[in-house]
Amino acid sequence: MTDTTGKSDLHSELASLKITRGTEATPTRRRLYIWLATTFVVVAASVALFLVFRDRLGTKTVETALVLSVQSGQEAPLFVATGTVTAPTTDTLAPRTPGRLLKRLVEEGDEVALGTPVAELDPIDLKLALNQAKADLASAEARVGTAKVTEKSAEVKRARAQKLFEASAGTESAAVDSALDLDSARAQLRVAIADLGQAQARLETAERNVAEATLRAPFHGVVLRVLAQPGDFVSTMAGQGVVQLADLSSLEVDAEVAEANIRRVALGMPVEVRLDAQPNRGVVGHVFSIRPNVDVAKATTIVKVRLDPLPANAKLPLFPGMNARVSFLAHEPDAQALGKAPTLEVPATAIVRQGSEEQLLTVDKDGRVKTTKVVTVSTDGDRVALKEGPPAGTSIVVNPDGIKSGDLINQRTK
Repeated sequence: MTDTTGKSDLHSELASLKITRGTEATPTRRRLYIWLATTFVVVAASVALFLVFRDRLGTKTVETALVLSVQSGQEAPLFVATGTVTAPTTDTLAPRTPGRLLKRLVEEGDEVALGTPVAELDPIDLKLALNQAKADLASAEARVGTAKVTEKSAEVKRARAQKLFEASAGTESAAVDSALDLDSARAQLRVAIADLGQAQARLETAERNVAEATLRAPFHGVVLRVLAQPGDFVSTMAGQGVVQLADLSSLEVDAEVAEANIRRVALGMPVEVRLDAQPNRGVVGHVFSIRPNVDVAKATTIVKVRLDPLPANAKLPLFPGMNARVSFLAHEPDAQALGKAPTLEVPATAIVRQGSEEQLLTVDKDGRVKTTKVVTVSTDGDRVALKEGPPAGTSIVVNPDGIKSGDLINQRTK
């Protein structure tokens, strides 16, 4: 006897194991794919962030200071900034009217006195304009003379017509017409006089243009740049001209002071300026302006320093654009020590001794520490003078215990 009930149950169980490819399985699979994709993105982003910031994980905050350039016999500066020499009195010599350059009488570096001829424009067109202005003036003068004669004639006719009218020998209309003719003559005379004034002004302008075809120095200075060559057409547009002139007798320095040091700057504060081109000679100056804005990219503001007059026998090349180091001082510098070479000083606690070798841990702009060999010459309290070492302004680790070359640190300026 066949067990039909058992076969039916087995058939039902096998049917339940079949994979259904209908619409009910699609949402589940889609959710699975979304979950897998999201997980992959999160893991990839985490790995990328780790690779980017792994150097910063556990970065120490370390106290740092700067290598200072100290003048012998003077106190250490409050801080040091980089600066650029500028000339407050500059001028680009250009003509009042555009023209072609005929001659240039100076070269770059030439010193010129007030009123010295610097260049000459081709005067042909200017002289033609002058001749035309003279002819226009003569014509205007002739028109004024004619208008005066016409006015005089109209006055005579007006008087005769009025007299005849009053004696009943003339008509009223004739008297009125003569009055109108007189008014017209006087108006024409006023127009002629106005034209004469304009002609005189044009003549004066043409004469001045001819005279100024020779460009002259407006002050005593030095030619910084030559902007045009003979034959060039010189326009009157801003920034264009023949030469650029500067007065080098009163130079200034624009010092870029870090935001953290702005509170220490005061008007009249003494400074010592040392040019990169001649670091063994110092120049005294004083703060006279603090620019009221900050360069966001550099986190600095400009402090303007006016240099004191140099001695007559001083041989120091000072030109706009030169780089300098500006030491801000608490007291006036020692004038006798300015001619001596400065020394480099660092905090004594920054020196690392490895056997007979002395080192500093310098910090680059990215916060990476590097070992730099130094040679010390003397110790003054808590500071050490260097014979050899990194340049002034270099950032160094003050207390280097636990810090080694290659470490990445956060700086806390002392």
